[in-house]
Amino acid sequence: MVIDWRLRIASSIFCRPYPCLSLRAMAIAFAILACLVDVTFSLCTFQDKPDPELVATATALMTKHPQAFYHVAQFDLGVLPVGKQVSVQLTLENPYDATFKFDQLQKTCNCLNLKAEHTEIPPMSSVKFSMTLHTPKSGTNGIAASTISLVDSSESDPAKRVVVNLRFDYRLAGVLMVDRELVLVEIAEDAEFADIQVPVLVTDPIRTEQLKVEASGSLRDVVFSIDATDGKPRIVGTVPGISLDAGSIGGEVRIIHEESGRNSSFFLTVRRKAPCQLSPLRLQFRPDSDGKSKATAILRFMPPLEKTEAETGSGQPVASEPVISVSANGWNISTNSHRMARGIFRIYVFLEQDQAEEENEGVAKWTVNYLGKEFELETGFDVFRF
Repeated sequence: MVIDWRLRIASSIFCRPYPCLSLRAMAIAFAILACLVDVTFSLCTFQDKPDPELVATATALMTKHPQAFYHVAQFDLGVLPVGKQVSVQLTLENPYDATFKFDQLQKTCNCLNLKAEHTEIPPMSSVKFSMTLHTPKSGTNGIAASTISLVDSSESDPAKRVVVNLRFDYRLAGVLMVDRELVLVEIAEDAEFADIQVPVLVTDPIRTEQLKVEASGSLRDVVFSIDATDGKPRIVGTVPGISLDAGSIGGEVRIIHEESGRNSSFFLTVRRKAPCQLSPLRLQFRPDSDGKSKATAILRFMPPLEKTEAETGSGQPVASEPVISVSANGWNISTNSHRMARGIFRIYVFLEQDQAEEENEGVAKWTVNYLGKEFELETGFDVFRF
């Protein structure tokens, strides 16, 4: 029909006599514009056609939340394609001997549209619901979740109001993702190697055997691979402890699916645990009521250096306080420590206010003696007058 319509326009325009060339040119331009509008309309109509219907099914059991008044039903929708409309058939099971009634639907996302053909859930039985789900257009989110609440608003007392939360979990297809941008691995001082294990999210149609791992920087000589023996894919590798003797090593680790070109990366740092750690790395001295400026820090010994039960025979670790001296700009700085847990102390640092006539900043040097060992540390500091 479209061809016949265009031919009729063409024959009408080109065969009709015109008193002047300008009118004939205008008629031809009109015919071309009409054909272009028809073609554009046809293309738009084609692009707006819905995708073939996708169907997912899931069953869930209502359970009482142990610390709340509401009930929960967890539906696992499996792996769904990105940016698609999915029809979901749900079966909700009620294992209780009470009937659950509801008259409201409350949803956390406009991507859900539940058709509630029932207003009650009979005891010891199940009901079916139909739902439409629009999945995200981006597959970088990995795992997605949404919730619809079935609410009985007739009960004025919230403690007695019936609420059943239907939670829908699903994974997006074709996802390859490491959900952390920075990974820090610390090992003990005497450890001979560092065992690296970083979880990776991989969904169909990507297979773990199709993946490869590349590393850069000081990690380029480390052999990384994919381990999915327990069904939980992760990047694994072993860093020799001798490579950490000169300090930490680090670099970018990238996992690649060559067939699709998809990849994901993170920056990995491997180092030995410092036996004594101080935080924050910058102290904030502020005026106190007794004419001093005070700052607070946390001193942590890793691993704890206190004597154990076997060494004392008392059944309790020995609570020894660290001996601390702090120096900065030749000022008189005093400290007081409070034991918070085994090997962890809160340190109060005091500075005479008249020593710092104005707001100041700099570096404080710490000497810590603890159970026969001495540690040298540094922190920055800021002095505030008001």
